[in-house]
Amino acid sequence: MRALPTWCAVVLFAVAGCASSGAASGKMSSTEKLALLGNTKIEVSDAIKAGLEKAPGRVVDTELRTKNGKTVWEIDIASADGKLTEVDVDAGTGLVADSE
Repeated sequence: MRALPTWCAVVLFAVAGCASSGAASGKMSSTEKLALLGNTKIEVSDAIKAGLEKAPGRVVDTELRTKNGKTVWEIDIASADGKLTEVDVDAGTGLVADSE
């Protein structure tokens, strides 16, 4: 008789873990992405140009995100010497907000 409650608890924890994994992984819904896009005044191509001026190299990835209350284009750039730099470009102004 004890096996059934234990099995139910295992299934319950597995389902709860799967249900929360989307939010925990930082994945945005289409609605959230479109809302962020509405906050932008510059195109991703302009953000890439600004990012490459800050850190020359090849663009590996781009993502529209919110950081510190601002909407930014996050540009990941690989330099010729193999270093990866993340450049945040303010999606409203086109100015480089941060790089690391």
